[in-house]
Amino acid sequence: MLIHKRFDYFHRGVNEIWDEQKRYKKDLKVSDGLMFFYKHVIYFFVNKGQVHLAKDLEKGLNMAISDGSFKDVFLTNHKSFIENAKLDTRKLIIFDNPLTPKGMPALDTSWWAPQEVQEKIASAGY
Repeated sequence: MLIHKRFDYFHRGVNEIWDEQKRYKKDLKVSDGLMFFYKHVIYFFVNKGQVHLAKDLEKGLNMAISDGSFKDVFLTNHKSFIENAKLDTRKLIIFDNPLTPKGMPALDTSWWAPQEVQEKIASAGY
């Protein structure tokens, strides 16, 4: 749709855009000075009869967050994307996401976002 000029912009995650930009380099340009942010959730779905599996997944993810291994795996897989994006040089625009479930905990951006980005995200209530 973007390549066929049906619209001018398509929001992509920092972990998605670089491979797509390489693949479509003659047709796709990554914005140099702008980034959008909105809070969103990611769900794991399991068969409704696998309640124990859902509980085990939740327990494992919480353990990985608590012991720092989630952060380690995340940065192993995404640090180069984040560095390539040069987040500290971009103007940040934060969008509210009305579909975000109420009562979600604040986001911990301290281990991947530059200080100025962290402060803006926190001041937006995320």
